[in-house]
Amino acid sequence: MRLRCLAIVAAGLLASGATISLIQSLVAGQAMRRIEAALAALPHAHAASVRLDPWSGRIAIADLSVEQGASRLHVGKVTLDAVLAPSTLIPPALARTGSAEAEDVEVEIGPAKIRLPRIEAYGTSLTDSDLAAVIDPRSAMSALERLDKVAAASIIIPRLTIDFAANDIAGREEYRNIAIIDVGAGKLGAFAVASGSLNVSARGLRAPIEGTMGALVAKDLDLKLWARIASGVREDVGEPPKALLEELAFDGLWIRSGDQFELSVGQTTARRIRGRPLLMALAQLREAEPTPEFLSDLLNTPAIGSAEVRDFALKGPDKTSLISFARFSLAGLANSKLREAELESFSVEFPDGRFKLASVAVHGVNFAPVLGLMTDVPPRAGGTEARDRIPTIDQIVVANLDAEVPAFPWGNAGGGTRGEFRLGRFEFMGSNYLHGIPGAIAATLDDLAFPVEPNNRNTSLLAALGYSKVELSAKLEARWNEPADETSLGQMSVKSAGMGAAMLKGRLGEVGKEAFAVDPQSAVLRALLKEIDIRIDNTGLFEKIIALDAKRTNRSPDQKRGEYISAVAIAVPQLIGNVPVANAIVDAAAQFIAQPGSLRMTAKSIEGIRIEDLQAADRRGAALGELDVTVAANE
Repeated sequence: MRLRCLAIVAAGLLASGATISLIQSLVAGQAMRRIEAALAALPHAHAASVRLDPWSGRIAIADLSVEQGASRLHVGKVTLDAVLAPSTLIPPALARTGSAEAEDVEVEIGPAKIRLPRIEAYGTSLTDSDLAAVIDPRSAMSALERLDKVAAASIIIPRLTIDFAANDIAGREEYRNIAIIDVGAGKLGAFAVASGSLNVSARGLRAPIEGTMGALVAKDLDLKLWARIASGVREDVGEPPKALLEELAFDGLWIRSGDQFELSVGQTTARRIRGRPLLMALAQLREAEPTPEFLSDLLNTPAIGSAEVRDFALKGPDKTSLISFARFSLAGLANSKLREAELESFSVEFPDGRFKLASVAVHGVNFAPVLGLMTDVPPRAGGTEARDRIPTIDQIVVANLDAEVPAFPWGNAGGGTRGEFRLGRFEFMGSNYLHGIPGAIAATLDDLAFPVEPNNRNTSLLAALGYSKVELSAKLEARWNEPADETSLGQMSVKSAGMGAAMLKGRLGEVGKEAFAVDPQSAVLRALLKEIDIRIDNTGLFEKIIALDAKRTNRSPDQKRGEYISAVAIAVPQLIGNVPVANAIVDAAAQFIAQPGSLRMTAKSIEGIRIEDLQAADRRGAALGELDVTVAANE
């Protein structure tokens, strides 16, 4: 009984195997005949043989070649599952688990020849008829439709080379261990290249260009959208940018040509890249000038979540440094706006000088006003249109700048006077822009230093005063209060080591939008001065002025002080009239001249005084009489 059961089971297994083999052979035979028919239908297509392995159910195509114009495709061997052919005998789940391999693939496109020793595709549902339609040059399918047909769970290319030769240039590119994951509907789930290399020779080059490339990994690429951008136009003007690339990581590259130049780029990353076809095809730019509408669309289309490049360096002959930076990044580029961009350790060096920068950061850039420059309507002369087209910036921060250049026209590259300066920090913040002018501004300049050159007409006086360098800092804070029609000057100050400092604060009333319009100077003159605070601190400059003037006029410093005091006593009443405040100003100025420490004047008015009244000689005295003025020296 037991032997009979075993015999029945064995017979059943054999029968099942035979049945499956029979079905597999029938399907494989049908697939082979369809492939042969497809090849026969393709112009300039040829295969040495199409063979079927009845046991594995796989079809092998030998020496497949397809030609179209100057392009040629040759594949030494293609092996694919017969189940990839459509058949009612094959369940859909099984049809999606097919695989295919190709060996010795060569593609010639113009002067370039692409070689793939082997390519493997897994989990592909591409049928033989789909393949024929994709590669058929007579097919009515567009490039986008062809991309739609290609589908696979993964495609593996161990090695790919591109050889090219044209116009005295010849070379080879090689990429290794390429993996493409989740291919379908014109999209890639992931694309990776382990490494790459380059070697190019050209007439006129002393040495070939050679280079290497690190690993590259890209995720979620939309090839159909890339193709639309490259070759198509946008029919829907309001079509929003869509996802092109979700993430990119590149380990960098290195390129050199003997001792002539060397370029290296470190790790590069990008995230959330968006785009859309433009309103004008890129190919049209070869024959037509870009229209203002095209330029506006070009500026308003791209979107980048974030991008970063590290360790960039370009070196010239004998590895002399030209340009380098440690890091460049940007984030939030969309709708003609940039959230932030940063550059760190930037350096430019050349035989005649250098420019080094520890860092610069820009935040809140709005390029939208620039779109107005791309119209055919020029700005009206004397109007605000030109300022309305200036980009606005929320913040700029510059840290540790160091530069040296030939001081033309006073110096020269061959050892003449050098123009040198360094800057510790510069920061600008602007907001509430109106006609290109910020309604609120804060700016700081710290530790700007430069040498004083006697032969430079801009610094010769400082040299005569005995200064060998200038070190200064400055600050500006101002805000316009639109509801109150008032502008407050928090401070405008400047100070310099070994010289002194000056500071101005104030508050103006009746400052409306006119101050930002065509003639801001007239609007300011009509404003009311409500408060002003002026302070001067001397730390050496005034004594040097006295000493130089005394030397040039053969007088003693004390004699010059007396002359200055007398001059002030005459000039102030002439300038503002014989009003009580004139005597206070003269007394304080005399104290400062005699012992130069500090000089401060404050003036306040609850109602405010018209600035144009202070400017007019016949109304100045009366206007000053309405101010509460305090003047003091050496406090």
